[in-house]
Amino acid sequence: MTRPRAAPARGLLVAALLAAPLATLPSYAAPSSEPPPTVEAPETVRLEEPAHGRAAVRELGDDLDVAAAANGMTGTALRDLLLGDRTAWVDVNGRVFFVDPVADTDPGDLPVQAAIDPADAFTLHSKPGSQRVIHLDFDGHLVVDTAWNDFDGVAETTHPAWTLDGDASTFSTAERNAVASIWSRVAEDYAPFDVDVTTQDPGQAAITRTNSGDLTFGTRVLVSPSADAQSHICPSGCGGVAYLGVFDATSNHDYYQPAWVFPQSLGNSSKNIAEAASHEAGHNFDLTHDAAPGVGYYTGHAMWAPIMGVGYGRPIVQWSQGDYPGATSLQDDVAVITANGAPYRVDEAGSTVGSAAPLPAGTAYVTTRVDTDVFTLGTCSGSVTVAADPAPVSPNLDIELRLLNAAGSTLATANPVSATSTGDVATGMNASITTTVASGAYYVRVDGVGNGTFNPATGYDDYASLGAYTLSSSGCAGGGVDPVVPAQPTALGVSAASNGQSATLTWSAPFDGGSPITGYVVQRSGAAAQNLGAATTSVSFTGLTPGASYTFTVAAKNSVGTGAAASASASMPNPVPVTVPGAPQALSAAVDGTRATLSWSAPTSNGGSPVLGYEVLLDGALVTDDGPAGGMVLTGLTRGRTYGVQVRARNAVGYGPPADTTFDVPAPAPSAPSAPRIGTAKPGVQGGVSNATVRWRPPLATGGSPVAAYLVTAYRIKKGQVVATMISAELGAGARTLRMRLPRGRYQFAVQARNGVGSSAFSARSATVKAR
Repeated sequence: MTRPRAAPARGLLVAALLAAPLATLPSYAAPSSEPPPTVEAPETVRLEEPAHGRAAVRELGDDLDVAAAANGMTGTALRDLLLGDRTAWVDVNGRVFFVDPVADTDPGDLPVQAAIDPADAFTLHSKPGSQRVIHLDFDGHLVVDTAWNDFDGVAETTHPAWTLDGDASTFSTAERNAVASIWSRVAEDYAPFDVDVTTQDPGQAAITRTNSGDLTFGTRVLVSPSADAQSHICPSGCGGVAYLGVFDATSNHDYYQPAWVFPQSLGNSSKNIAEAASHEAGHNFDLTHDAAPGVGYYTGHAMWAPIMGVGYGRPIVQWSQGDYPGATSLQDDVAVITANGAPYRVDEAGSTVGSAAPLPAGTAYVTTRVDTDVFTLGTCSGSVTVAADPAPVSPNLDIELRLLNAAGSTLATANPVSATSTGDVATGMNASITTTVASGAYYVRVDGVGNGTFNPATGYDDYASLGAYTLSSSGCAGGGVDPVVPAQPTALGVSAASNGQSATLTWSAPFDGGSPITGYVVQRSGAAAQNLGAATTSVSFTGLTPGASYTFTVAAKNSVGTGAAASASASMPNPVPVTVPGAPQALSAAVDGTRATLSWSAPTSNGGSPVLGYEVLLDGALVTDDGPAGGMVLTGLTRGRTYGVQVRARNAVGYGPPADTTFDVPAPAPSAPSAPRIGTAKPGVQGGVSNATVRWRPPLATGGSPVAAYLVTAYRIKKGQVVATMISAELGAGARTLRMRLPRGRYQFAVQARNGVGSSAFSARSATVKAR
């Protein structure tokens, strides 16, 4: 087996649940607020055995930072966690897990939802068609090539199916009812989100995410009494384990799955298994624990507990953002889930009578804290009853119900105070109104509310009072039959081009009013409306004026008509007007013979448009109009001339002002004179000294500058080789002859011409002459 070469984008923390005769608690202490380091390939820590507390810090030693990086933490955060929470452990690879206290309650089980046939236990879907999936896997699964195998030694085999009667080959009616009950609870926890909680295996392709463009993915929560997996991952026993932040990972997605739930350590209670399954899937969504002083997670109060804390002994278990007393973790659970792969469900009803939807025939949902659903009851008269019921198993939604008239005014309100009845049953989550009304059009409004505050004596606020509900009514007609116009489109956004000349309007499809959306009407201020198709959720507008403000509207249509328009306003950017670029900087020329290398720097301003090239003029004549940045080489220049150069930068608007300079191409030195001729050396008046006459002709080329002088040099020769330079004499420009006295010996002569540029080469040497 090979381990992946890089860790997922977010840090990975193993969450573990302690084994217990009936139930256990979830598994991860509140992390430090200190930001984790970024590491591409964490090193591996190798300890001899798991450790916790001071012993863990001591054993990690210099590898503390390495272990912290592998867990997406800083060294300080890991040290604080190990020293501050005795339930926090590190395994032999430095991964964090928790040995948690035993739950002391058995909540028992609610009866399974009556509408679920046991025969359908393994084909249940909370949101069929969603691109996201949480697969609750009860019938065993092959676990190979995962971190559990590589790091913990879990056998690469098919781990067993869950069973209550000891026969894992089939599922009895009791087991199927329990599966349906577990699914109902987990589905309610994830009801606000666009994710399908299912007991039907969707296939590995629907779970695995291969890259950022793969939009169909999810996680597998494996409910298995695997003694092998439990003994290897948590030898002292645990109820469940999961990696943190892998639900939407774009690499190594399968390597850190599945999330495990060990039902044998949860008393095989469907309540406990469901709470653990939601909790472990929450870790996959990057959720950490809801903590409290002295403990790594919060066990709740009164009838309430957080999902990412401990909810085994409470009937109302919801997502949290740390509003309860003494919370040490303020993670916004709902926001984290939507940011990590599971967006909200599409809202099925507006919040006003003007955007009301038909009374739903099936299940509706409160998806956010601010989501209120208004439905039309139709025409009502006399005694009217409206009832709203939350999910039948472990509801998260505490309902407030209001009866509204056609003006939107509240006529009656129902909001029972929730309380614990017995075990896992909470009362007061539903709401019902019975009243007498005059004949007219009426509406019902559904909202998720809390129970007082987070005072331990009262319960919870409305942060996560979210979930499924059904509505029923009597005394009214037409509310659930006739469709209405669509609600307003949502999530409007305007993206303006940087030049301020165009913009794109985007939106999300609204509730269709009970009749499929047939198209959209879009418009911008100052222009005619456009009709677009039902599948369109964006449109571009062109010909806009930079700096101007526009209002954009979009309304949905169905068979009933056009719904209310949603609008968004935006001001177009007004970029600085584009002009020609400035002059090139630091123009210079370096001359070498008949070549000149021109150099320059870019203008200090490109005029708001990229420089496309440079025009180069030499003495007013065009050399190029597309010169490269930085400079160019000029060749074939004439010696002895002075040249003028101009360079201009060009952008999309035109040419900017020139930079200019001049440079000289020097004239050459003269050519060499002819080889000198030597007159006969005659004896002088002194013995051993001769007179010699040296004659030469001027250079054939003076180099454009007159010869100013000649240098005549005599060389002493022995055996044909120069052994000494004996005499050098400089003569004027008109000289052609030099008479000189030479000591006895053999000599050769050479002549060099010099002008204002420089000296020529020496002429060829003369024939050898002998002085006596």
